[in-house]
Amino acid sequence: MKLLSANGARGRSSKIWTISGIAVLFLVDVGLSGLAFAAARPAVSGTAGPIPTFTSVNQPKPSPAPSAQATPSETAKLVNTTAAEGSGYRFLAAVSSTDGWRSSGGSCGGSAAVIEHTTDGGHSWVPVPTDSRSMGQILAMGVTGNRVWTVAGGGARCTPGYWSSATGASWDTSDQALAAAAYIDSDGHSLHFGQGAEAAPCQAALRLAVRPDGSAALLCADGLWSRGASARAWTHVAVSGLLDLAPGRTGFLVAFADPENCQGVAFGSLPSGFTVGAVPNRIGCADGARAPVALASVGAVVWLWASETVQLSQDGGATWKR
Repeated sequence: MKLLSANGARGRSSKIWTISGIAVLFLVDVGLSGLAFAAARPAVSGTAGPIPTFTSVNQPKPSPAPSAQATPSETAKLVNTTAAEGSGYRFLAAVSSTDGWRSSGGSCGGSAAVIEHTTDGGHSWVPVPTDSRSMGQILAMGVTGNRVWTVAGGGARCTPGYWSSATGASWDTSDQALAAAAYIDSDGHSLHFGQGAEAAPCQAALRLAVRPDGSAALLCADGLWSRGASARAWTHVAVSGLLDLAPGRTGFLVAFADPENCQGVAFGSLPSGFTVGAVPNRIGCADGARAPVALASVGAVVWLWASETVQLSQDGGATWKR
């Protein structure tokens, strides 16, 4: 049902790996075939159909919202920071090489999240109207087709809701899609995979990413965790320097710190269901990029929102351009 229009209410880090956001998880939209999203300490991210891809992040504290000039919506730290400081407060979702969405994490009872839209590949961003009472803290974000969607917490209890929009001028809500969505709860202790809540395998879940086959990756304050498509148990994988991650075409895309070889943000991939001993396959380097970061992809096009700038790669992350 349609809840608000353009005239309505207005409208988290990292020596450890982040796991689209809008960090993230499984089924999201009713009648969807595939999607990708990221979330902040509130969570990471539906109808019956193929399992969507998405990412989600947990945000331990609110941060400034991004401006139309592409200012950072989270804490502006350098690459060699903790996961919470490096990526827990922003979300990024891509529709194409020119059309994208992003948001700060926001907070329930504090400064509400700001959602922005670009149609020129991230050169300029325009805030879109949202209901700050219902969409105070973003828990996940992604796209399905040409529609952006988000799981957001609202009110004193940060109650989650599911919202989607084609243009940002108005938003639709769906209880069915919310029940199927995957995201990290606002406390960072619970994960939602479309079948109710389950305890996170760590004390502080930061970013969650889920692929269409059901395999998932979870970035926590104590490291990276992996779960295969048909598995129920999580495996702890020792990987350092991880800044963010998102579902890719064949596995997971990862952004990480590699100061010896990359004066910026290094980019690589991990296979679905990766296990202990897995090492990212390095793909490229976004020179000059700084955390906090957020990743999103659509086909071979990869978006990187790093600190105050947005860079795009048209070749799967091998080369980058602002």
